[in-house]
Amino acid sequence: MKTKLPGLILLLTAAVCLAWPQSGQTQTRPHSTGLTAAAMRQFQQGLSKLAQPQYAIRQAGSAELQQALASLTARMIREGGPERQARIAHLLRCQGDLTRWARALLRLPLQRRMEMLRWGMAPKLLPLVAGAFSHHQQRRANVAHPLAKVPGRNADWLLNRLLQDPHRLVYLTTMDALWNRHPTPTLVKTVLNRAVILGTPFNFQQNVRHVAVFRGLRIPIITYNNNYWTRVQDGVYATQLLQHWKPADLSALLVHVLMQMCRQSPGLNIFNTPYTATAKGFSHLLMLAKPAQVEPYLLYLIHQPMSQNFMLNFNNRPIHFSNRTLPLYLLIKFAGQNPAVYKLYHTPMYGGAWAVDNVPQENAAIKKITAWYAKRKITACTPAQLHKPAGPPGK
Repeated sequence: MKTKLPGLILLLTAAVCLAWPQSGQTQTRPHSTGLTAAAMRQFQQGLSKLAQPQYAIRQAGSAELQQALASLTARMIREGGPERQARIAHLLRCQGDLTRWARALLRLPLQRRMEMLRWGMAPKLLPLVAGAFSHHQQRRANVAHPLAKVPGRNADWLLNRLLQDPHRLVYLTTMDALWNRHPTPTLVKTVLNRAVILGTPFNFQQNVRHVAVFRGLRIPIITYNNNYWTRVQDGVYATQLLQHWKPADLSALLVHVLMQMCRQSPGLNIFNTPYTATAKGFSHLLMLAKPAQVEPYLLYLIHQPMSQNFMLNFNNRPIHFSNRTLPLYLLIKFAGQNPAVYKLYHTPMYGGAWAVDNVPQENAAIKKITAWYAKRKITACTPAQLHKPAGPPGK
């Protein structure tokens, strides 16, 4: 139970600051002051009981703490006067924000939590901390740029939280604020998640956390339910941020994503729809990072069953692309060769996509590039290799 004390102390500190008479204000009645002192004593008593070995005493301590905080809050709202009431309403809102911060800190190890508390309680930083945990998306967005100017990992922790915010206003503003900030591995992972994972078909399965049952029908509940096409659109901006950062750890993260793709069924492949912004963005990041050992995964993907077979005509020319086309193009580029030699060309359809004329041309190109890599002793990864425990750095 000792690990909860910093969060509770934070709540008490904020509550007392709200209730304590400031200089120049009218002093409260002795009876009200006595009630505040009694609440303080009750708080101290409850706090001391949380460390006791007996469960019943700890339960009683929690009840006393709850009652003490309620008494301090009641002490605040008894005062009259429109200005005082407005200021108290503002402070109560800030207290709610700080309470959410305290709850988030309770999930951290004790030493890290204390570090965050000492840092965040500084007068210049406290409004930014409260803003990052506000219920209002505009307030959360407003603190992104000021926080991005504050150095250190404590600010990075808050910025990463804002990057994961479900509201577009918040995470787009935060991405803009991070443009000139040195990226940490955690920030890179979060931005890559926005650039690639949230716009992929297998994101739905990865984000199912609960299953509701209605009349025998099982309904998956996902944690991220914004519109799919909005996520795809905003993934373009996240890709731009990664291209600007050029982080050193991007290569390993991209290889991990490729491994996860190979583990999924072909229908849940990022390359299943090679004309989408997500597939194109992922390809651009691969070309930027040029990770080592990526070819075995791409070779595995081009030999998967053709789960998508697009046959179209554009300007009197046949167009074919499938879930194999984009990894085929990447293998050709990584080999330092010209896609035209393999009959691949860039069609303007769907904003630009790599294609061939027909399925036989694609099959021939796959056979040719596979033979080229085989001569260099590079082959597709095996299912056994795919199921080795592996994860991105730091995970």
